[in-house]
Amino acid sequence: MNASAQTNRRTSAVQAAASAGAYLALFYLTIAVNLIPGAAQKLPKSAAFAPLMLVSVAAFMLVQLLLVRHTAGLQLKAAALAAGTAICLALWFLIPFSVKIMRPETAFFLLAPWRNLFMILAATFFGCLVSLAIREPGMLLPGVLVAGMVDYWGVYYGTTLHVMQTAPKVVEKVSVKLPALGMFGPVATIGPGDFVFLGLFFSAMYRHNLKVSTTFWVFLALLVPCMFVVIALGVSIPALVPMAVAMLLVNHDRMRLTKSEKFATLYILILLATALALLTYFGPFRRSQPAPKPQGHPSRSSEHLRGRDQPRPHSPGRTSPGTPP
Repeated sequence: MNASAQTNRRTSAVQAAASAGAYLALFYLTIAVNLIPGAAQKLPKSAAFAPLMLVSVAAFMLVQLLLVRHTAGLQLKAAALAAGTAICLALWFLIPFSVKIMRPETAFFLLAPWRNLFMILAATFFGCLVSLAIREPGMLLPGVLVAGMVDYWGVYYGTTLHVMQTAPKVVEKVSVKLPALGMFGPVATIGPGDFVFLGLFFSAMYRHNLKVSTTFWVFLALLVPCMFVVIALGVSIPALVPMAVAMLLVNHDRMRLTKSEKFATLYILILLATALALLTYFGPFRRSQPAPKPQGHPSRSSEHLRGRDQPRPHSPGRTSPGTPP
């Protein structure tokens, strides 16, 4: 490793640590404000509630994206990425057992932010590990298109919708919680799969010298409004669709394919669309129903961007208001 690469890695390490610190500080601040006596009752009734909630959600999205970006910027080797994934998953799994040695309220306040942080890091490390299979920028194009298509199908017709209908509590437990000022409990949850692909995209962009900074800001510009929409209208949005759009908008000039590769990509997309249609109408997901139309109650986000609403059993795209962050 040359001196420049070592300097870049040190810079990314400092930036990743700062992003993690900012994420934890924001999380603790949100919990502390919401625990102030009367805050949870008074804030939702004040004129400042909506702006405060939107600003806090946007701030969380910013620090989460920064954390993924700078973690991917470390450009770790496969062994380190595998170890990081395993360690973060183990810590995420062990944290709930802290209730056996301290009061649940204390454990929640002290450790809930860390549990969310470890899930983000585990998913990011794993995404970076998978990205090592991408040997050239052109390979990102079919990958981005396939990911967006599968995610759209999964949220509205397939796997994500099916799991949310049959085992919503399992999805909630593994998802990253997104709190907001004035809301005790998560205003939304984000599935770990989103962080896997964010880690994959950023890692691949760093290794192949794509437009990391510009893509980061376009990610933020698309994902934050998507989050506002799902929270305000109660609709589900597959996050990989805006992410795919951002990747194509910014990096299309580098994700070039030969003529034969373009035809191969087209054939893959046609075959995939056919397979998904068969699964939807004739396969195991034919009984899955699309997500219900919004009822006008604010809050939500999917496996992917799923928001908070009143509990309704077996209803896709919802989290319980009592679910801790």
